Amino acid sequence: MITFDGVEKKEDLKHDHGEAREAILQWKAHIIGTKNQERAKQNLLASLRKNAFLIFMYWAMKFIQLKYREKQSEWFGNRGINWHVISVITRNAEDNDLEIMLNVYLFESCAKTGTRFAQFWKTFSVTSNRSSPSLTRYDFSEPQSGKDVCDRIISPMKWEICRYCNEGHKILTAADMHEALKVRQVKGSSVAVCELVSEREELRIKRINNFSFFHNFANEKGGLRFSEAYEVGKGKLIPWSELILEEQDPVVLREVENHGFFATGPRAINQNRNHSQGSSDDNEVMLFHCPEKGCCTEFTSSVDFQDHVHRGEHSKRH
Repeated sequence: MITFDGVEKKEDLKHDHGEAREAILQWKAHIIGTKNQERAKQNLLASLRKNAFLIFMYWAMKFIQLKYREKQSEWFGNRGINWHVISVITRNAEDNDLEIMLNVYLFESCAKTGTRFAQFWKTFSVTSNRSSPSLTRYDFSEPQSGKDVCDRIISPMKWEICRYCNEGHKILTAADMHEALKVRQVKGSSVAVCELVSEREELRIKRINNFSFFHNFANEKGGLRFSEAYEVGKGKLIPWSELILEEQDPVVLREVENHGFFATGPRAINQNRNHSQGSSDDNEVMLFHCPEKGCCTEFTSSVDFQDHVHRGEHSKRH
């Protein structure tokens, strides 16, 4: 039996207990949601056809301006440079292996809105090498997850920009970032300074109640089907005639002159090779270990390790 000095202390403890209990439940729900949403990526990668491609869209944080031997007093108040990252995974028609290509769009100024997300997809689909591309489904990832495919290429790109700056250059504009990443290219990535051109940016649609609760959207012939979690229930279907009130005018994503995408090849994502699951007696040294909790896979090279993480095919001990 617990005794309290007063009613006020009892009420404080009850409040703290309720808050802690709710936080734990939300944390567990986030973990389950993260694992479930990850299944969408794994299923799409496993069933990806040669005439289809999987796109990861990531609004990267702004890149803070850099100067060679910059003083601390000059650092404060620096303006960030907008860069938006799109990773595209396709299947090679010859050897059936997966390939990844990363396109970076640099902007001097660009609002982060849902409308601009639609513009990005529309422009990217038109400029791709596909004929009459169409969007099949759109899945949102849980917070702080799902962008790993982009992050693993953004990290070396940041390093190359800093390296370029340390050679005596300044990174103050989007054009400077383009020049840095053109001189210090990262395999499987290309960069362009772009600007959006549109007479009217807004698409008039019927609002969906509690829209932020839904994470998965599928384009069907009869309309838009959406659900709160991947493959949980049938979801809700809204006919296109009831959803779209007024279509959007054509939008152009224009590359700035002399700062367009430069030619580069995609990076292959090979099947797992040169790896061990912790029970091998070979003398070969496994230097890289999968950081996924429960995965016991080890690799001899960083390339094999990255391919394993890209695919997400983790081996669990039983």
